[in-house]
Parts: sequence; structure tokens; C-alpha cells
Amino acid sequence: MTDTNELTVRLRAEADLPRCVEALAGVQAADRYPVDRPADPAGRLTPHGMTDAWVVVAGADVVGHMALTPPGPALATTAGLPERSLLAVARLFVSTRARRRGVAALLLDRAIETGAARGQRPVLEVETPRVPPSGCTSARAGATSAPPPPTGRPPTAGSPACGCTSPLRLP
Repeated sequence: MTDTNELTVRLRAEADLPRCVEALAGVQAADRYPVDRPADPAGRLTPHGMTDAWVVVAGADVVGHMALTPPGPALATTAGLPERSLLAVARLFVSTRARRRGVAALLLDRAIETGAARGQRPVLEVETPRVPPSGCTSARAGATSAPPPPTGRPPTAGSPACGCTSPLRLP
């Protein structure tokens, strides 16, 4: 990573994809996120229905990534809100070389701003609960657990972070 301390958040450009793939490979090797190494990493970073993708850069390095997508019916049901009112945060990761610099917080802030501009509430569903609640960037950003679905059954979509039992809703 470059020795610059300046972080810039911007929309992802096509030319950023190789550096995003490189950063994702480092995250996958260190953290097993995603759990299985994707056969097509660039395709994984461009999920179906993606409305936006954002990166955080430090100099020439991509140090963070986030995609925004429609939530889909299962996530909306689990969150207990209508699909049209939600914006799913997907493919969120921070390069291992840029941890503890506020990169994830910058991306989550952008998700909140984008959602507010569209009249939608961002939701974040994560794969594994590896970070304790006190150290979870999502919790520090003000995320809260979505309530259980109206049926009272526990959510079934994924294993959420921070010890939560459902997706995280950002403020």
C-alpha cells in the first residue's frame, strides 16, 4: 500500500476491478471472506442487479469496496421491511493492509447517504460472526439488528455478524 494517509471514497470505475480483485484475494487469504475463493472474482464484485459500487482508495491502491443492490425478498422478509424500502450492502471488504483506518466506516456512511437520497434504508447481511460486538465496524456505525420476522421464527438468511440473529440495519 502507498504510504499516503489520505483516503478517498468514489464510485468504482471499470479500471478499478483488477485492484479490487487483488485486494479481495488478500482478504480471502487472511479472513476466508468470501468463504470459498470465487472462480470469477471480478464477477463476484459485480453482483446481479448492482446499482452502484464504491471504492476507497489510498494513492493508487484500492483499500475498500462495497456494492449496493436490491435486497431480494428473503432479506426483506428477514429485515421485516418492504423490499422497495431497502438497499442491500454487498461485497463489503477492507484490504488487510488498511484495517483500523476507518475504511469500512467511510463505505457504510456512503451507503447511508445513498439510501437516504433514494428514500431507502441500507441493510447489511454478513456471512460469519468473527468480530465481537465491541469491535464491529457496523455496530460503531450505528447498525442495529433487524427485528425477527412477524412470524416470530428466527431468520434463516445467513449467519449475521456481531452476534446478531438477523441482518443489520444501518441508521
